[in-house]
Amino acid sequence: MSNKQIIALPAYAFRLRLSQIIIAIVILILNVISIIMLGGYGALSYGIFTPIATCVIVAYWYYANYPRPQYYNRWAILVLDCFAVVWWLSMWSVLAQWAAAMGLIDAIDNTYGVDDLASVNIVHALAAVAAVLGAAEL
Repeated sequence: MSNKQIIALPAYAFRLRLSQIIIAIVILILNVISIIMLGGYGALSYGIFTPIATCVIVAYWYYANYPRPQYYNRWAILVLDCFAVVWWLSMWSVLAQWAAAMGLIDAIDNTYGVDDLASVNIVHALAAVAAVLGAAEL
């Protein structure tokens, strides 16, 4: 059994990987906007790393499957996809927790009528959408 044997993929595999890149780029944009509005937060930085890593993994998958099959290594693709799943699960949970915290701050804002937290509403919405899209990525 050779490591260079390319595993046959269904016809829709390329479309799934393309949708994975599109969702990753949308999540990346949402996290960058949130970081710009708040000035930085660790979970949002992790939300930047994971989509970029996903794009790199999908780029390697495409490169190894289509134009350069001599670089194909099924174990490398399997390990990279496993890392991507772990990264997406952890990013999804961190962004969901961040969206819940922003929702709590938004609720306090609505209860006490504090008006100087206008960007919190936007960041809450962006974090919630990024968390939902992160769940859809899996």
